[in-house]
Amino acid sequence: MKTLKFNKNGKFRILQISDLQDTKATSVDTLHFLEAAIPELNPDLIVLTGDQLDVVGLWGKGDKDTICDVFFLTLRLSGLTSLFFFLLCEFSPTFLMKIFASDGQLIAIGTEYLRIAGWSYLLTGVSQCYLALFKITDHPKTAAGISMAAVLLNIVLNALLIFGLMGMPEMGVRGAALATLIARAVEFVLSLSFSLRKGYLWPSLTAFFRKNRQLRKDFYR
Repeated sequence: MKTLKFNKNGKFRILQISDLQDTKATSVDTLHFLEAAIPELNPDLIVLTGDQLDVVGLWGKGDKDTICDVFFLTLRLSGLTSLFFFLLCEFSPTFLMKIFASDGQLIAIGTEYLRIAGWSYLLTGVSQCYLALFKITDHPKTAAGISMAAVLLNIVLNALLIFGLMGMPEMGVRGAALATLIARAVEFVLSLSFSLRKGYLWPSLTAFFRKNRQLRKDFYR
C-alpha cells in the first residue's frame, strides 16, 4: 500500500467524486468527465463520496423494501461512527484536540466545546440518514428546508449565546457548542416528524434486522 505524504512542493491534491449514482448503465458523459479530470488534475488521492448506489432508481421502480435495507445499512454505519466520536468527545476531548492543536489555551477551549457539542453527533448521525432518504424519495425540498432551518437557527443561537445578546447569558465557547446541539436537536425532531407524514417513506423496523448479503456487498464496495 502506498504511503500518503506531501509532495516536494508541500502540497497533497485530493479529487473528490460525489454522488455518481453508479449503475450498470453509467452515463457516458460521466465517464468522459472522469477520463478528462483525473489526468488533468493528477490527484494524489481519489475519494468517492455521497450516493454511489442507484437508490433513486430503486425508488423509481417502487422497490421500497430495498430502499429500507439501504437506509438501515447507512443508519447502522452512521450510528456506530457517531457513537465512536461522541465517546471520544465525552471521555477524551483533550486527546482529540491535541491531534489538531498544540497551544494549551486552544486545547482547553476546544475541550470545553467538544464536551457539549459531542452530544450533537448522536443526533446528526440519525437525522442525516433521514435527510438523505427524503432526497431520494421525491422530497428534496423538505431535506433542504430542514437543513437550512438548522443552519439559520445555529447562526442565530451562536450570536445570542456566545455574546449574550437580547438578555441571553454570555457563554462564549460553551454557547457555541450549545447552539450547535440545539440546532441539531431541532433538525433531528423535524426529520423524524416529516418522515411520519403521509406521502413519506417510513422505514419499517423489521428491515433493521433483515439481512441482504448482496446489497451489503455492493454497499461496502
